[in-house]
Amino acid sequence: MSNEITEEKYRKLKQQVEETKAEASRAQGALDQLLTRLKEEFDCSSLKEAKAKLTELEAKKKKAESVFEKVLADYEEKWKQ
Repeated sequence: MSNEITEEKYRKLKQQVEETKAEASRAQGALDQLLTRLKEEFDCSSLKEAKAKLTELEAKKKKAESVFEKVLADYEEKWKQ
């Protein structure tokens, strides 16, 4: 095996570099779009803020479910036949 770079190897490497750059550019664009959505829909300017917001919303959901279950149990107990 030769470590010599041939024109063919050079072209393949160049093509791989160009494809990798394009993929990185697409990924950055997707990330930018997601961060824009986070800001617009949830008023979060970073992933860290979004995670904190998610934790807060999950806690509220859990509390609401607990209250609902208690109210439902009280209702069923009061009105069961």
